[in-house]
Amino acid sequence: MPFSKTLRFSLPVRLLAVGLLSCTPEALAGGVSLSRDEAIAFSLKNNREIQLTTFEAQKARSRMHWSGRWENPELAMSLSNDHHGEREGEGSFDVALSQQFPLTARLSKERQLRRYQVVLADAEIAEKKRQIAGEVDRAFVAVLLTKEQALRQRKQVSLKAEKVRFLKKNLPTGQVSLLDVNQAVLEEQILRQEIAGKDAVVVQKMLALKNLLGMEPTQSLSLRGQLQLPAVAPRARTAESHILGQRPDYLLAIARVDEAEAAVILEKSKNWQDATVSVFVQRERVNDEPIGLVRNKIAGVGFSLPLPFRKKNESGRELAQIDREAAGKGVEAVRLRIRTEYEAAFQQRLSAWHVAKRGSGDLIDLANKNLGDIRNAYSQGQASYVQVKDAEEQLLKLQNDQFDSIAAYHTAEAEIRSITGAYPGMKVSTLAKPK
Repeated sequence: MPFSKTLRFSLPVRLLAVGLLSCTPEALAGGVSLSRDEAIAFSLKNNREIQLTTFEAQKARSRMHWSGRWENPELAMSLSNDHHGEREGEGSFDVALSQQFPLTARLSKERQLRRYQVVLADAEIAEKKRQIAGEVDRAFVAVLLTKEQALRQRKQVSLKAEKVRFLKKNLPTGQVSLLDVNQAVLEEQILRQEIAGKDAVVVQKMLALKNLLGMEPTQSLSLRGQLQLPAVAPRARTAESHILGQRPDYLLAIARVDEAEAAVILEKSKNWQDATVSVFVQRERVNDEPIGLVRNKIAGVGFSLPLPFRKKNESGRELAQIDREAAGKGVEAVRLRIRTEYEAAFQQRLSAWHVAKRGSGDLIDLANKNLGDIRNAYSQGQASYVQVKDAEEQLLKLQNDQFDSIAAYHTAEAEIRSITGAYPGMKVSTLAKPK
């Protein structure tokens, strides 16, 4: 059927059609299941912010491609006559072609500076990838921890429900009061509300993770993996040289030094301004007594050279030198910041491991056994309800403290991973200096 001129689409409808056509089958189908490393690799390919930074690199390459070229030649023409003067028919026509050219290696130095700026742009992309990878890794860990915390609270609900049944069973004996039963029921319901709140937090954190992964909010995402405490204390340190080689921000600081040095060299080459060479042709008519009007042609070459007596680009050289010194200080500042960040995260991870290790296993088993013994003694009238409640609170505190220390360990471990740049596909040391 031929297209009707009356059939028109509004802009939102056309954009929607384009969006649907551009969606991949995987995006339309929905389901994505990712492990921790797979989530990082997925984000490096699909995150919108990373894709935006690539445009800056493209602009840097474009500037390098078009740099180091001469200025356009200038064509000048002039026509004159004595129409408003003696009207003797005198006049002239002049044509001149002039070209500026540098007396120094300014154009090659400018191109060299642009090459360093390309390296800077690539390093900024690598740093953005490291930042996004760190955010994804921490968000992944946060989702797993929140889910684990909700699971633990569900187990605690089971304990609370068991407590309610225990109290109701002993209510007819007069060992407990109805107030004790109501208090236990209230504690169970409060814990159930906290679980519902944790489920809502999981949803929000999953949405944040999807955004980092470049996924649609409605797309299904499942996470694979468990956060377990290692059997051995993490005492092994990563060499500082290795960390620095994996940190794009450190290589970026070094690249800024190279760029600043290239800028200093460029500014020094601007001491002499461009010279101008011109070629001109003149055709004239002049009144030569007693002959009369005479036609003549004149051709010549001109040369213009600005002399650097007053201005020698002192301002540009001085500012470039200041930038060079600042860039050198920036390298040391980044090195110190990385060293400090790593040491703080390393000590935090080690401390959290020791706390979690002390609070796991035997201590919780002992608290569970103690609670069971006190409940049996309470059933036989050999213990008070206060003792039962204290034993329950001790077990609950131990379980919460253990989870908090495990969460602190994995949070610190994710931070160390971000500091060391230990992510799949992150090989920033391959950033090469321009030749």
